[in-house]
Amino acid sequence: AGQTLALAGTGTFSVSGGTTGTITSTGSGQLTVTSSANAQTVTSASATTVNATSLNTALTIGTGSTGNFTVTGLGNATNSSITETGTPSGTLTVTTAGNNPNAILEAGGTGAVIINVVGAGLTTLTGLSAHTSHTATMGAGTSLTVDPASTALSYGVTMTGNSTHAYVGDTNTSAVDTIDASAATGTTAITGGSGNDIIKLGAATDTVIFTAAASNGADTINSFTVGLNNDVLKVTALATLIGTGGTGGIAATNSIYVGAVSTAKGDTAVSKVVVIGAADNAAADWSTVVAKIGGALTVTADGTAANAATTVLISNGTDVRVYLFSDDGTSNATVETGELTLVGTVTAITAANLVESNFSIA
Repeated sequence: AGQTLALAGTGTFSVSGGTTGTITSTGSGQLTVTSSANAQTVTSASATTVNATSLNTALTIGTGSTGNFTVTGLGNATNSSITETGTPSGTLTVTTAGNNPNAILEAGGTGAVIINVVGAGLTTLTGLSAHTSHTATMGAGTSLTVDPASTALSYGVTMTGNSTHAYVGDTNTSAVDTIDASAATGTTAITGGSGNDIIKLGAATDTVIFTAAASNGADTINSFTVGLNNDVLKVTALATLIGTGGTGGIAATNSIYVGAVSTAKGDTAVSKVVVIGAADNAAADWSTVVAKIGGALTVTADGTAANAATTVLISNGTDVRVYLFSDDGTSNATVETGELTLVGTVTAITAANLVESNFSIA
């Protein structure tokens, strides 16, 4: 324990037995490391495979590593993690296993990061922008969260298999996550996080979870299935939605009110979600959206900013946009451009087909 192993040449090296020191390979061959409960630092120019099945501490990829690293079994034991020092330049491929939470901390590497989330334990990724790309495949019954400290600008996530999937993106407002659940046959819960994310849903019941409107970004949501017991837009976190129910719409759950101009307006004091009917569709280029929303809402005039907050959905006949209406401090009963925040576009649906169960306000 505590020793340093220095390896060179073109051969194939295999290291096991619980080394706690540094393993350094400068050769062009292959290096295989079987980890144990002991912390290890591996610095390698070789193609390196690490079996982390028994790892219940940190595996560190050392400064100056230029070889590609393949790590298997992360999460099979408790408290397992991968971290980087310096600027490793090879591709890092990680396959998780088991039921234990695990973590991947990219502290400065520049190569591609590929994560195969197989184990049921939550995988937490801290992604830094220096890496060329971040891609993840999530198998059945898996969860992946991107740490808020991440600064990477793009993630590609593919969900496959049955059972459940849960993905939570980061808080970087410049990040764009491309999340494809079309191959998932089980339910998914997708939180794109900040940035203008691109989300494609699958055949099962999928839930898209919006974050606070100020940082959520304007997501694009494809393959959303409307109707009873189908896909869901969870709007709870956009703001403190203040509708109280009582008249119009579906007062029992205070969720959805289908409004149209004049005789059937949506009331921001009543409904947390207002779906504007086809009679008030916006123009195809969305140029009339502010006027159309203003004509279909009843807004109580007062001089207190942000004491009215309502999720509003409106169609242009092809797609549906999701806005947060939040009043400003000007005492009037109108809807103004600055009071609307676009948080998503649901493609290829019309507002008329949305039903109460397509929303979650809990």
